[in-house]
Order: sequence, then C-alpha cells, then structure tokens
Amino acid sequence: MTDTPVKPPWPAAARTRLMLEGPIVPTLLRLAVPNLVVNVLLIAVTPSVDAHFIGRFGLDALAGLALVFPLMMLMQQMANMAMGGAIAASIARAIGAGRREDAASLVVHALAIAAGAAALFSAVFLIGGPSIYGLLGGRGPMLAAALEYSNVIFAGALAYWLLGALTSVVRATGQVAILAYVYVGAEALHLALVPALVFGLGPIPALGITGAGLATVISFTASSTVLA
Repeated sequence: MTDTPVKPPWPAAARTRLMLEGPIVPTLLRLAVPNLVVNVLLIAVTPSVDAHFIGRFGLDALAGLALVFPLMMLMQQMANMAMGGAIAASIARAIGAGRREDAASLVVHALAIAAGAAALFSAVFLIGGPSIYGLLGGRGPMLAAALEYSNVIFAGALAYWLLGALTSVVRATGQVAILAYVYVGAEALHLALVPALVFGLGPIPALGITGAGLATVISFTASSTVLA
C-alpha cells in the first residue's frame, strides 16, 4: 500500500482555523485594524478633503456641504454596517459550513439588493433634495451648494452601495487586509482628483462643487471595481 501525500489545506480553510484556534488578541487586532482604516477613510477623511477644498468658495458652500454630509453618512453606514453586516454574516456562515455555492448565490443577491437600495436613495434625493435640504435650513446660496454636491453624490449612489456590499463580501472571507489596501489607494486617487476637478487642471475644466462630488464617486467606483 502506497502512502498518498496529504494536500495542504486550501487558504480559506487555513484562515478559518487561524481565526478559531489562533491567539485571541493578535487575531482580533488583525481583523480590527483594517476595518478601522476603512471606517476612518470612509467617514472622516473623504468628507474632510471635500470640505477643505470646497471651503475655498466661502461659508455658504461649506454650509451647504454640512447639510449633505449627515445624509451621505447615513447612506454609507446603511450600506456598510446595516446591510453590510447582514451580508458579511450570511456569507461567512455559508463559507464556514462549506456551502460555497450558497455563498456565491448570496453575493449575487447582495449586489441585487445594493442596486435596489441605490436606486431608492437616488430617487429620493434627486427628486426630493430641494425640499429635504430646505427643511434642514438650506436657503439661497447654501441650498444651491447643497444641491450641487448632493445631486452628484446621490446620482452615484450605486458606487456607494456596491462598495459597501463588496466590502462586506471580502470581510466575510476573512481577507480584511485587502480592504485597507484598496481604501488607502482609493483615497490617494480621491486626493489627486478633488483639486483637479474642483479648480481645473490643464484640459480638465473647473467644475467647482460638482467636481468634489465627482471625485468621490470616481474613487468609490474604482474601489468597487478592484474588489469585484
């Protein structure tokens, strides 16, 4: 009887065993640090960069952004935490049980739900934006600035929701370090695009407030493409 060589465990199984049997503190840190990077970039850095450059247009422009940011963050957190948590949990359970076909099916369903939610957010804020920001105190130039930024952001809501869904899928596999690399790269792209699109650069026309929103949507689209 000949000995059959034992194949090493496939990478996902090795990661699962490490999470289940590895030392607790290093394992938690390994999972938490990339997620911290993702949330800091998503919640703090990206809006701050937009606010820094748009603030050059005056207080009304900056106040207009202040009306949009809470609603934009609401969308981000619904995509990444509320819906995203459900996506990550369901896919992780399917992978852990060895049901890879179910996991793949869940990814498709997650993307479909993300597309539906994006369409809803786009419709609400593109149609009802003037009323919503008016109720929040937007008037005159402040309201105009809020709408200029909001219309770009929520027209590109699909980029936010797809990024949230795909981030959650990758998180479910345990390969969270990938997310930190992707988000840092996307923010570097965002930092380069904002001044170029807001103030113009060479053949690129100055788009003003619209340029800041467009830079954010482009960087999120790039992140989604890489994760996909």
